[in-house]
Amino acid sequence: MSSELEVLEKIRSWLRREPVKSSWHPADQGWETEIVFDERIGSNILKAKSNRLPFELTVFVLPSKLCVRLTVSSGIETENLDKSLKALIYRELLVLNSTVELVKYVIVKPRDTLAVAVDIEIRALSEQLFRDSLLAVFAGLIVMIEHLGLAELLPPIARGALERLHEKLVVEYNIPSPMDFITRVHIPKTIS
Repeated sequence: MSSELEVLEKIRSWLRREPVKSSWHPADQGWETEIVFDERIGSNILKAKSNRLPFELTVFVLPSKLCVRLTVSSGIETENLDKSLKALIYRELLVLNSTVELVKYVIVKPRDTLAVAVDIEIRALSEQLFRDSLLAVFAGLIVMIEHLGLAELLPPIARGALERLHEKLVVEYNIPSPMDFITRVHIPKTIS
């Protein structure tokens, strides 16, 4: 099994530092990356930001050491929302989680930020699987924002980036919506 740092460095190498102009794929959007120790989880994490896709990407090895978790934050904080609105949002996230197996909708501390995550088995990890998973997480983000009606809470640049990605997903995969993408695409699991 690879060490935690080796896994994070491998993933870091798959995030293009310079944007690939001819590509719309999230991995090719020019990412600034750093690996830091996160006291909160007691582990190293890979943090990545892109000017073209202005959402924070975080990758870390789960405590089991069997999977990495890839998370994209929406930047929408629920910490200070009215309790009834917060309960409604969390309920809807649970409904989405019961509908979609490919990604999971999560709340990230410390400000209860809405995010989308996918776990990838380390022994199955490849560049193509990472790219597929990253695309699925962004499709999941689009679904969450649309389902909850929260687009107006995103900065205009983030809203525009998601709209462009949404259009590309529909055209490239010939599907009517990102929800179809995250319920149709199959990311293979390894057999134990």
